[in-house]
Amino acid sequence: LLFASDRGGGFGKLDLWYSKIDSIGNYTEPKNLGKNINSIDDECCPFYDSKTQTLFFSSEWFDNLGNTDIFSVQGNIEDLKYPQNIGFPLNSCNYDIYYNISSNRDFAYFSSNRTLDKTASTAGCCNDIFQISLPKEKTDSVSEKKIETKLKQKSVELIPISLYFHNDE
Repeated sequence: LLFASDRGGGFGKLDLWYSKIDSIGNYTEPKNLGKNINSIDDECCPFYDSKTQTLFFSSEWFDNLGNTDIFSVQGNIEDLKYPQNIGFPLNSCNYDIYYNISSNRDFAYFSSNRTLDKTASTAGCCNDIFQISLPKEKTDSVSEKKIETKLKQKSVELIPISLYFHNDE
């Protein structure tokens, strides 16, 4: 269970915390995700993609484009390194929060108060939900077994290697 809280023992305002859930539904004592993730400012809206072992969250503190940006960090939830801003065009100078990936992995969704009116000088009043297409995973047209067989063939053809050196060069 991942959540944001301003409970004591944190590093700033809202911090990200986790609690393990056992097989019968009991929660362990919440643990702070640590100083690599939490700052003196607000972190919120955690989403952990278990397939890629990537935590996505929003922060006002780290290198960002303004207000709240979405960040990612890959790894085990108990040992996360320094997060990276997932960048423009997903992040903007507005409040970009609640990143999530669809179950079929075709789309990602997030919420933002950005305005779609290019002439507006300020952000919109309310959050809207945005959808972006995710790149498709590339599948090899050649199976691993075929590649392995081809590599073995090539190595047999090349070994032993006859080398010739010109003595004057």
